[in-house]
Amino acid sequence: MAPWTAALLLLLHLGISLPAPTNVSITSVNLEHTLHFLPGSETPGHTHFRIQVMKSVWKPAARCSSLEPGQTCELSGLMKDPWARYQARAQAYSPAGSTSDWATSGLFQPMTHCETAVGPPDVSVAGCGNCLVLQVRPLTSRWQQLERYRHMLLSVRRTRDGVQFHMSVDYEEKTVIGYLEPGVEYCVMVSMVAFIKQKSAPVKYCAFTSPPRNNRSGTTTEDWVHALFLSVQPVETLFPKMKGPISFVRLVMI
Repeated sequence: MAPWTAALLLLLHLGISLPAPTNVSITSVNLEHTLHFLPGSETPGHTHFRIQVMKSVWKPAARCSSLEPGQTCELSGLMKDPWARYQARAQAYSPAGSTSDWATSGLFQPMTHCETAVGPPDVSVAGCGNCLVLQVRPLTSRWQQLERYRHMLLSVRRTRDGVQFHMSVDYEEKTVIGYLEPGVEYCVMVSMVAFIKQKSAPVKYCAFTSPPRNNRSGTTTEDWVHALFLSVQPVETLFPKMKGPISFVRLVMI
């Protein structure tokens, strides 16, 4: 007989319950709700856990009826009303039939709870000459159906010297940041603000407004490579009618 089996049988025989779970809490990102908990101290191996949720009465979370230590429970389907008040609870149980007391979370109201967060935006940035185009991909979670972003906080920083400015714009899937220096890299810190006044964690994106220039004359990298190619060609190849002792053309860029 395995040691854990013997321990559970002894607990059952003595009428001693299992240690109750601890740290039962609910977190929410974009209205995707997750229950977290920890096994109680000295919880025997092979103990499982089950979860229940209450809006008005306790109901079992069918997909979370046999959790192992370290696992979480996704509760979004059981907490569909963003303005309702919910609680969740966890209980340990053993194959031999021993159980723990229920451990209950605090009250949870999705749209106002301090643990409800707005996830970072999914943004791409591309240059457009003397501007940058921010493309925000639409949300695909339940958050999109129940809540939309209100506006965006942008912090634009020129990589070369650290010069920056800030702006707040209405949320659009496509936003143009204009009046920038061509051929220069900028980094944009994007943070979204939702109607519940929650702000997402800022995310940084960098891009060049246009292909970078390498010198004062405005010559691009492509021009420089072409000039280098010219500098090693025999004169008679480039200019068949030219005669003389000079055998190479040397192009100097200022």
